[in-house]
Amino acid sequence: MILRRLRRIWSRSPGFLGAELLGLALLAAVPSAATTARIAALGGRQDFFTDDAETRRWCAALADYPGLLTIDSGRFDLGGGYHDQWGFLVSGPGVELNADLDAAGRWGTVGFLLTARQQDADPGSLYDKDLSGYVGGIYARRFGSATAAVRYGRASDTTDRTGGVLKTTRTDLGCGLRMDLGQKVMLDLGGELRGISQSSTSPVPGDAVGNQDSWRSFGLRGRAFVQLGERVALVPVAEYIHEKFHLLEDVEGSLDNPPLDRDLVHLGLALDLFPDPDKMLVCSGEWLAGSDNARITLPADSPGGQLIDQAVVFRLAFETRLHPLLTARAAVGLETVTRDSPTGNQDTDHVPLSMGLSLSVARMTLDLAVSDRLPQTITRLAIVSPEDEDSTWLTVDFRYGFGL
Repeated sequence: MILRRLRRIWSRSPGFLGAELLGLALLAAVPSAATTARIAALGGRQDFFTDDAETRRWCAALADYPGLLTIDSGRFDLGGGYHDQWGFLVSGPGVELNADLDAAGRWGTVGFLLTARQQDADPGSLYDKDLSGYVGGIYARRFGSATAAVRYGRASDTTDRTGGVLKTTRTDLGCGLRMDLGQKVMLDLGGELRGISQSSTSPVPGDAVGNQDSWRSFGLRGRAFVQLGERVALVPVAEYIHEKFHLLEDVEGSLDNPPLDRDLVHLGLALDLFPDPDKMLVCSGEWLAGSDNARITLPADSPGGQLIDQAVVFRLAFETRLHPLLTARAAVGLETVTRDSPTGNQDTDHVPLSMGLSLSVARMTLDLAVSDRLPQTITRLAIVSPEDEDSTWLTVDFRYGFGL
């Protein structure tokens, strides 16, 4: 299998792969081992290259990253900590551990993830509820040229209400498949079913009931790495997200017990270019279109945060090894987001900038990423207002490869 061969050679090198496997490296797009800080430094568009943090969206990738311990600081603002400008807690620290179940890897690979905020592990949803104490696990096993995986995640939140408390719990059940299609194509598939459980110990007005459970939310995604030439790979991405359930919490200006019924289509295309084995350039473009099927109020009062109508994202990301121990990264993009407003459609443009450094010594890697805005994951780009104030967000990660 392509990725298995890459992993054996990658394990002997702290940085990029050697020139003898440049063609295969293009196909798998694994230029270096890193953490979520690498994704943030490269603009947050993690679908267009592979990385040991990609297992949060593409869980079948776990088998390619055994023997890893990662301590993640989460994303924090120098002025506001882990909170955004509206005071919402959007990130927090976490730890991830991956290990083979046996020395030969025949019994598969397991991964465990603990994060303070569910949003840091969200593979993509359309409900921006702050949930804490995320616990997740993945099991992946190879079957010849294919790898299959299953994923579990759970997080909850308790909110004080008049006369009681509202508890919201989200459970994710996911799966993934990664396979080689011939010598020049690798296919990656992923998806999950999301369950939302809400219970209130206080009276709920209107027709709402005291307990609400729903398993009608899901996400499906696929991508491919297609080797076009010795130094070029094409990476198409397609994704569909559906979110549907009723809310027990009150939304100002709306009816009690408002429904949430949303769809998002996400299409992307990138070119991964390798000028030499120590450099990677990623040119990507994305289009997202959302539909809020149950909106019954003005956009400002849309339950769960306002959903975009459309977004176009272009990104140019660059990574280069400056020294056998030091790697530099940077990205610049253009985001154009269209949203409804009481006076009609409103377009907002933003030019995100990010950069980072990675220091590798023996089996240890320290990554630092800086961006002028909270990195836009699929969830945050699709829901949260684009009118974020200028701020500096940092991510600091430590990685130890004990299984190399």
